[in-house]
Amino acid sequence: MHHSFLLFSLLAAPAAQDFDGDGFADLAIGVQAEDLGAISGAGVVHVLYGSGAGVGTAGSQYLHQDAPGVKEAADSLDQFGQALAYGDFNGDGYDDLAVSAPSEDFGGAIDAGMVQVFFGTGAGLTHLGQQKLTLDTPGMPGTPQNGERFGWSLAAGDFDGDGFADLAVGAPYFDVQSASNAGRVCVLPGSVTGLDVVNGELWNRNELGATAGANDNFGAALASGDFDDDGYADLAIGAPEATVSGSLNAGLVQVMYGTASGLSSANTDLWHQGVAGVEGALEAGDRFGGALAAGDLDGDDVDDLAVGVQYEDVGSEAAAGAVNVFYGSILGLGSGGNQILHQDVANVESNALADERFGAAIAIADFDGDGAEDLAVGVSGEYFGALVYTGAVHVFYGDATGLSGLNEVFWTQDDTTASSPEEYDRFGASLAVGDYNASGYDDLVIGAPGESWGSAVSVGIVHVFYGGSATGADYLYQDTAGLADTTEPYDSFGSSLLR
Repeated sequence: MHHSFLLFSLLAAPAAQDFDGDGFADLAIGVQAEDLGAISGAGVVHVLYGSGAGVGTAGSQYLHQDAPGVKEAADSLDQFGQALAYGDFNGDGYDDLAVSAPSEDFGGAIDAGMVQVFFGTGAGLTHLGQQKLTLDTPGMPGTPQNGERFGWSLAAGDFDGDGFADLAVGAPYFDVQSASNAGRVCVLPGSVTGLDVVNGELWNRNELGATAGANDNFGAALASGDFDDDGYADLAIGAPEATVSGSLNAGLVQVMYGTASGLSSANTDLWHQGVAGVEGALEAGDRFGGALAAGDLDGDDVDDLAVGVQYEDVGSEAAAGAVNVFYGSILGLGSGGNQILHQDVANVESNALADERFGAAIAIADFDGDGAEDLAVGVSGEYFGALVYTGAVHVFYGDATGLSGLNEVFWTQDDTTASSPEEYDRFGASLAVGDYNASGYDDLVIGAPGESWGSAVSVGIVHVFYGGSATGADYLYQDTAGLADTTEPYDSFGSSLLR
């Protein structure tokens, strides 16, 4: 059924992703395929500021690597904007924005990757003091490697509890000795001067009580949350291509717990569908861990973990997709009470069909203000009648018992004012959350990067659904008044979103 967000409470939490400190969440939209002049695929990021009216273009910013004052220059296929993360890295009370360019070349290293950090101020993001981070940056741990794609994924959290946000950076194509594309993760602590490269750490699975395997892609997805309620953020790391018990590309997730000294390599959790008590069957090709999100889904003040399994077979429907949910406690994440969600679960709208990829994108926030956060699930391959890959989004509302199909909404682009479903729109391929109008209810942003506009194909569009109302949603594309640039074929505006 198509419901509006239910209104239960007007209690507002402090705004997250607030770059200018005005109490409204702000939105960053990645356009990693954007051309800059003759530079193809350089990538850009649009930053839009929240207000009482919601997300608007007034004062919006257009970030790219050829912008005045930005360190580094744009190159072809850098993919600037592929991954986005926010946190107050320098502790000044304003959130900062980390933007990756995972195919950046430097110092002779091809596709080694880079992360750019823009700091927040009372006037919004600034390039002043901006940090350019590569594994070739003086003081950084390790050395860069061709093709490792540092910055493929990003997640921020205060892993050491010192009041500064820290940044985790995935490099899933790093070769660990002879294990090609095994992957690694770099963690950089925050400080009064920003991210501290000298005290950064690098982790691969060999250093976490496991064995790095070829093509694991460890670090392809990241999520931060306090899964054991000890006041330190913890880090979930996806390795969706990992072979598990002989099942190729079954996928796994490893969880590192935060301490006063930062993330610990001791007593990490290892989750996959072959772990006793975990819902779903261990199967080759499922790619468990391809998407991750953290939040408090049962309202017990302990974060839980949602794991996308977008290639999960549901009955005879190959790659229909699923999401596994693990609940946190003072002991950390456990298999007790874990759930698996898909489109054939009782009372869930729509039906599981092959290649729909339920769980390709996931996000967690409190859309109805009841204190238990809710789970949004993108189904980028959803059919609309006979049309393929139109896309859809489910929202499962959390409560003290967790999630179920009894309290769920379902949207397609047929529920928007901007566009009707079309083949290959991929509505739901990206998701973001934030309270952009400071109403006390989180809002949901849905990307449809394959949307065509006029005769221009795959230009992309972004829809904003506000907490409290599923009608009158905003939509944005690159021809929206006040946004820099214009729509061009294959830009895929909204292919990544800040969440």
